Amino acid sequence: MNEVVATNFTKRGWKEDPMFPPGFFYPQKDGLPHLHLTSVIDPKSGKHVMSYLHYKDKNNQVHIIFNDGKWNNDIVNTIPEQNLRDEVNFAKEYK
Repeated sequence: MNEVVATNFTKRGWKEDPMFPPGFFYPQKDGLPHLHLTSVIDPKSGKHVMSYLHYKDKNNQVHIIFNDGKWNNDIVNTIPEQNLRDEVNFAKEYK
């Protein structure tokens, strides 16, 4: 599990979420579709780790990709936007 470090995400075009740091949106918070990732401090390591990732589609429907330590590849495979699938695969390194 890799530590969620802001620069690793922002250099790829993710936008930091000012409400839930460290959290990120790709490509932006306002606008659809987008990804939203949040992290928490792991009590064992003291590092920020991914806790949640969702895809919000063009119809404003939320699809949870990662939550409670579980990854849902079925959702990833249905995301029509290749650039968003690429970023989900990047984020997978942080689960």
